[in-house]
Amino acid sequence: LKGEEDIKSGGLDINDVLNLKKKPVLIRFRINHSSFIYKEMAVDSSSFSILDTTMDLSHIKRIFVIENEAVYLSFPIIEGEMVIFGSGFKSKIIKGSWIDGREVYYFGDLDEHGLFILSLFRSMHRGTKSFLMDEKTYSTFSNYAVKGEKVDENASFSFLYEEEKTLLSLLRSKNENRLEQERIDQEYIKLHLSRLRDNNE
Repeated sequence: LKGEEDIKSGGLDINDVLNLKKKPVLIRFRINHSSFIYKEMAVDSSSFSILDTTMDLSHIKRIFVIENEAVYLSFPIIEGEMVIFGSGFKSKIIKGSWIDGREVYYFGDLDEHGLFILSLFRSMHRGTKSFLMDEKTYSTFSNYAVKGEKVDENASFSFLYEEEKTLLSLLRSKNENRLEQERIDQEYIKLHLSRLRDNNE
């Protein structure tokens, strides 16, 4: 078999060697609107980037990108909102010009990796705001924080806002520097969602 040793050593992808079609990476999302009968949908990244050409998204005014699956599935959205499963670094494949121009929020773990992903996502979608990724939220639920891994020292956080940079500095000063978003109380999420909606109506 051509490239057998390279495959064994991890140097080649077996799909490339045998010219096999790769399984597409799907983007999962939920939409709250009376015209959609499905609670959840999933499409490949190429289809997602042009989703507005196959679905009427004119009613969607607010989008939430959620890092954790459990939080994504339980995240309470109302009419005219969409929630996308970001799945950590997989969020970099969430593209589409139709996204920009709407209210976009990223909600990830309160740790260095979560803030790094937020910065990366905002570099693609400049209008993105963070949701509950701040010092107050960390302090409120800090009893659930654990020790987490640090990102590479060369990682760039250049697209963070000041409030997020404050959180980053706080986390770097703590031993318990990782608060998983699923540790944040659902009622706390609902309260801040309500405030966000009221301020943006």
